[in-house]
Amino acid sequence: MNGVLFGEKHSYRDWGLLLKSRPVISSPKVKTNYIDIPASDSQLDLTESLTGEVTYEDRLLNCEFVVTQSRKKWSEIYSEILDYLHGKRMKIILDEDLGYYYEGRLEVDEWESDKVTSKIVIKGLLYPYKHDRVSTIEDWLWDAFNFETGIIRDYRNIKVSDYLSMIIEGNREPSIPSFIVQNSNNLLVRFDDKNYELTNGTNKIVDIRLKEGKNTLIFTGNGTVSIDYKGGRL
Repeated sequence: MNGVLFGEKHSYRDWGLLLKSRPVISSPKVKTNYIDIPASDSQLDLTESLTGEVTYEDRLLNCEFVVTQSRKKWSEIYSEILDYLHGKRMKIILDEDLGYYYEGRLEVDEWESDKVTSKIVIKGLLYPYKHDRVSTIEDWLWDAFNFETGIIRDYRNIKVSDYLSMIIEGNREPSIPSFIVQNSNNLLVRFDDKNYELTNGTNKIVDIRLKEGKNTLIFTGNGTVSIDYKGGRL
């Protein structure tokens, strides 16, 4: 039965909530920045001037459910849902999109009942991107994998001996990976024509931001490195 996972609670399996219609997640509004130019028919578009990328506002979630529990349990179910998620920030996973999770703050917006049926509406303000449920150093969830559009990334325990070139397929959201290093011996990573030293332990380099498409990383020196990356899509 299709439903929604809010944190660790499933709408149908835990509360008996049946989706009345598909969950609605709005597209995120683009953060634009236009400046009027006197004596001109056009505007100066500075939308991407600060970061070189398009940025977005949060997006809206709307889930409308019908309660399948017996009428005498309605009040208890209502209080249980309020206690669990109302006003809280958590991960949200749709059964129809199991490979990704959204994250945001939720609220119970509406509860309506008559003698026969009871309806509840859960809304949320979500981060604009949805993210892979597993990173590149975690085991894949094959039940959730989309064999048509999914990308298999496994970047665990990569051996570097003098030289290694890798291409990483980035998702839509620019993201900073972590490099987890063991047995480093003059280990460097080169990205966008700049070299960065990698030391034993976890390295997070703010200037290495993986963008959509192919990203080339060149390692020199010796050591073992795992690349912890989790992609984000709209």
